[in-house]
Amino acid sequence: MPNPKLIHPIPVTLELLKVGDTIYDPDTKEPVSDVARETVSLQAQVKFFKENELSVGEQGPEKKSTGYLLFKRTDLVLIGISPKQGDKITKIGHETGLEYFIIDSTPMAYYPDQGGHTLLKCSFQDRELVQ
Repeated sequence: MPNPKLIHPIPVTLELLKVGDTIYDPDTKEPVSDVARETVSLQAQVKFFKENELSVGEQGPEKKSTGYLLFKRTDLVLIGISPKQGDKITKIGHETGLEYFIIDSTPMAYYPDQGGHTLLKCSFQDRELVQ
């Protein structure tokens, strides 16, 4: 029963969206304050593949910093979470104060005896750099 290993895993802290725990204004249907979040920490393989890349957007140049986190499915199942779009990454290794947001999650690494994926690739973006 193969269970892929992460290459150079490091601790990552996520703030997961808790939409059900968020208080909404009944008239405007908008959150009264910030969206409720739950903080979790787990091991991930980290890859930055576009660092401060300049691209052309509708309103002029845009800077983006993107990459991905690779999680083992067994680790996610153990703590009962599934990272998804909108979840915030606040710490990668010793780097704190981050505000990266997950923009996509893709199941990966299928094995016949596993009955599904064994890794989850979560692409992220630094929204602070997007103007």
